[in-house]
Amino acid sequence: MAVDDLLIFLDSSFLFKLYVAEADSDQAFELLESFAGTGVVTLLSDVEVASGGYHGRSEEIVQRARQQYRTERLAGAFHQVTLDDPVFDLARQLGEKHAMQYKLRSLDILHLATALHYGMVGFATYDDRLILAATAFGLKLFPARS
Repeated sequence: MAVDDLLIFLDSSFLFKLYVAEADSDQAFELLESFAGTGVVTLLSDVEVASGGYHGRSEEIVQRARQQYRTERLAGAFHQVTLDDPVFDLARQLGEKHAMQYKLRSLDILHLATALHYGMVGFATYDDRLILAATAFGLKLFPARS
C-alpha cells in the first residue's frame, strides 16, 4: 500500500512506536515504509521525542531511542515543515472552536494545525483524541480506523 506523493504528518505517538518497542510497533514500521519518504515532522516533534513517551523505560532504552531518531532526522528520513505564525494562528482558531469538544491539548492542536495548514492529506497517530479530531477535519488516518 504505497502512499504516492501525499504528505503524512507523523504524530509523536506514532514516532515513539518506531523507536521504542511497543504494541503496534511492527505496524508503525510497515506504515512508515509504505509512506515512501512522505512522513512529515516539525521541530516540535524533535522536542516531543526528546522529552516524552518513555515512562517506565530504562535510561539505556531512552538514550538509544533519542539517538536513533536524531540520526534518522539528520539523514533526511523525514520531511520537515516550519511552525510559523500562520500555523500558530490556525492552532489558536482550532483551539477556540474544537479543543473542548475533542479534549485536545495544545500540542495536539499544533500538530493538527500543521497538517491542515500545509495541506497534508494523512495523519499518522495512535492517540485517541487525535484520531477523533483528525477524522473530523477530513485527514486520512494511519493506521486506518474503521
